[in-house]
Amino acid sequence: MHRNEKTAKIARSPVPRAMSATTRVMTLKAIRKLKKKVPAELPLRLQEIYAVHRRMAMHRRLALSRWRNGVYAWRRGEMHSARARFLLALPLVLVLTPFLFWPVLSGMAGSFTDYSPFQLHPHFIGLGNFKYLFADVFFRTAFATVAAFSIVTVIAELALGAGVALLLRKPFPGRGALRVLFLLPWLVGPVANGVMWHFLLASDGGIPGWIMGLLGLPAPPSPLGVRGLALPVAMLVEIWQRTPLVIFLLYPGVISIPQSLSDQAVIEGASSASQLRHIVLPWLRPLLLAVALIVVGAALGSFDTLLMLTGGGPGSETLTPALYGYRMAFQANNWPAGATSAWSITAEVAFIGVAYLMIVRRSERR
Repeated sequence: MHRNEKTAKIARSPVPRAMSATTRVMTLKAIRKLKKKVPAELPLRLQEIYAVHRRMAMHRRLALSRWRNGVYAWRRGEMHSARARFLLALPLVLVLTPFLFWPVLSGMAGSFTDYSPFQLHPHFIGLGNFKYLFADVFFRTAFATVAAFSIVTVIAELALGAGVALLLRKPFPGRGALRVLFLLPWLVGPVANGVMWHFLLASDGGIPGWIMGLLGLPAPPSPLGVRGLALPVAMLVEIWQRTPLVIFLLYPGVISIPQSLSDQAVIEGASSASQLRHIVLPWLRPLLLAVALIVVGAALGSFDTLLMLTGGGPGSETLTPALYGYRMAFQANNWPAGATSAWSITAEVAFIGVAYLMIVRRSERR
């Protein structure tokens, strides 16, 4: 039988609707072979089959290429598609909405009403709760206290954290174990930290009483109950707990400083202070700003440790807006004032965040 007659016979034979992958590959190879031999006389039936398989192969390659490009773009952080970004953020939104966004929005709505768990129909009162807060002398005292508390603790934590991270930059025996030990204060929970230092500073059985007992002197009162000492001691406890976190966050930035810059500065006769000012601080500035934002937010919302340590006392010396809101909501049963006090902390953190973004954008323009 002539080759053209074989081709015509194949073309007249019915093509199965569903073919296995092996059959499709064999058919495609046979068609390509026939096309190479008789390209001008390829029957119409085989031309259709060949075109279908070419389209299927093209679609598979296109789909595979799109998938690879999406994976590579995801790895490079170049997801330009709005749909892809939405799908990536959707799990986080679904988790945060019932546990974060909804309570936050409920608290915000409560700060403009006279809401109470025992009131079925709260009424809208506008800015009445905010006027009540700023007219209360205890809230103004708490606001001034947390401002001083945040300024002192943040500056001390950043200075100590950067200094220790610089000391840990050069390798020495036991550096790894020392880094682990520095993390221990931060790993202690805030409530446990407050309870621990409350007993360590107690007049009977605490460190001051034990030292005075060795000297044969009477036990002094606990500094947590003495006016003028309670707030500085609370600051020291906060610094003791938060500085390891600053060390942990600044250490990667410190070890990323090129050694060549320090060597060149030493050759040119630059002092340690000059190296710190012209090399270390400019290199760590973006990281320092980010870490400062974290510790400022933690200081403004100080609650757990102070509640266990002093309870806001003596008097109102260590009272913060968070402790004020706790007292008003759970002790005075004034829930609107408690919710409004909590939102005042949110406003403070938001203000600090906006200032941080402005500083970052200004530095990027330079």
